Amino acid sequence: DLSDSLRVRLGEAGQADVRRCLLQILEGEPQHQVRRKVADCTQSLGNQIICLLSDQRPANADSWPELMPTLMRLVCDGSKDAGVRADCVWVMKEVACSVWQILVANGD
Repeated sequence: DLSDSLRVRLGEAGQADVRRCLLQILEGEPQHQVRRKVADCTQSLGNQIICLLSDQRPANADSWPELMPTLMRLVCDGSKDAGVRADCVWVMKEVACSVWQILVANGD
C-alpha cells in the first residue's frame, strides 16, 4: 500500500530532507564504500521520483531540482576527490534513462 510507504509518511519536508542529505553525504563522505552505497541510494531514489515524458525537454527535474546541478557541479570540480567525482558520474549513468530529456535540453 503506497499510502503507508515511508516516503509518503515523511511528507514533503521529510522527503526534501532525505534528498538534501543524500547529496550532502555523496559530496562529503570520505569512505568509498559508504559513499558508493549513498550513490546507489541516490540513483535509486532519482529513478523512482523523476518521471518525464519523452516529448518533454525541461531544464531540470521538478521532483528533485537539486540532483542534476549538484551532480554536474561535483563531476566538473577538479578539486574534488576523484572517488567523489567517479561516484557522481556513476549516478548520472544510472539515472540517464530517467533524465535523458534534461540532458538533451541542456546540450543545446
